[in-house]
Amino acid sequence: MLRYTRAVLVPMLLLPLLGCGGGPTEPPTETPAPTDVHTVVVTVFEDENRNGRIDGDETLWVPDVDIEIGGKVGRSEKRNGRTTVTGVPRGTYTVSIRTSSLPPYYQAGAMPSISVPPAPDANIKIPVILPIGNAMIAGYYFLSGDSISQGEGSTSGLGIRPLLQERLLDHFGRGTVFYRGGGGGVTSEGAQRMDRDLDNIRPAYTVLNWGVNDFHELGCSNPAAATCLLVSNLKSMVTQVRAFGSLPALSTIIPCNTSDPRCPAERNTWVRSVNDLIRNLARTERVLLVDTGDAFFKAPSLTSLFTDHVHPNDAGYTIMGDVYYAALTHGTLSASSVGAMSFGLAAPGARQ
Repeated sequence: MLRYTRAVLVPMLLLPLLGCGGGPTEPPTETPAPTDVHTVVVTVFEDENRNGRIDGDETLWVPDVDIEIGGKVGRSEKRNGRTTVTGVPRGTYTVSIRTSSLPPYYQAGAMPSISVPPAPDANIKIPVILPIGNAMIAGYYFLSGDSISQGEGSTSGLGIRPLLQERLLDHFGRGTVFYRGGGGGVTSEGAQRMDRDLDNIRPAYTVLNWGVNDFHELGCSNPAAATCLLVSNLKSMVTQVRAFGSLPALSTIIPCNTSDPRCPAERNTWVRSVNDLIRNLARTERVLLVDTGDAFFKAPSLTSLFTDHVHPNDAGYTIMGDVYYAALTHGTLSASSVGAMSFGLAAPGARQ
């Protein structure tokens, strides 16, 4: 009886074990990638006259812009604006632009609806708009400021202008940098000459870099005091730039070289206070900020960036040029700033 029980129980105990992992298992099934997908090529361009098409004199291409079609994204190239979007499923889509990828102040134009796959000879153009006055010239950049904007202390005497112009030309395919101002000039002088300078240049962008010399102005020992007109003068310049149809940018000011006896340590405390006021003005006025002051204060050695107490050397101007380029090509504005400026179109050559 006992033998019979053992003979039956042992196989019964082993049966569950034989079913646990002993046999082959089926591999998990994967959803195959869609096969009916296509590559779409479009061109991003600056639509200067806002008519939605490329005209013969519109040669400014806008790079580093993210274009989305059917959930797939491509980025526009330098010089030609060509954008390749791969893996787009068959269908009909409205092209969209990621506005955060646009250069500062740029806006998306009317987006086309396209069929995928496109026709072999399709020539799809994506317009973007820079809302400048009709009399302003796309690709013109105006540096308004004192001797630092002029370039005193650099080997060439031109400061950031050659470097900035070369980099803007490489990025957009077009770019000319101008300077107007005066050595030793203060913000009140900048405000007085702004209208005349704008009329002479008619730039798309105007970068205001004034304030270093206001340190010596009566009533400006405390730049936030009512007796100091530094901020109100800068605000006046911003207003003039906008009224003319140009796009304003505010630069913070750079510190001085404290290893030079002409630069007391308290002056850089003053510079920090001024820059806080400029940053606040940029926010409240919804203006592009070019924060050169921050870049200089973060440098390992201020002394290595100057030729004297206030003027940068070539290394210092290279830092300034990097900051200007980054701001003008990839700078961001607050959400309330995007699309806030719109000048419309005037008769050719007419001031707005």
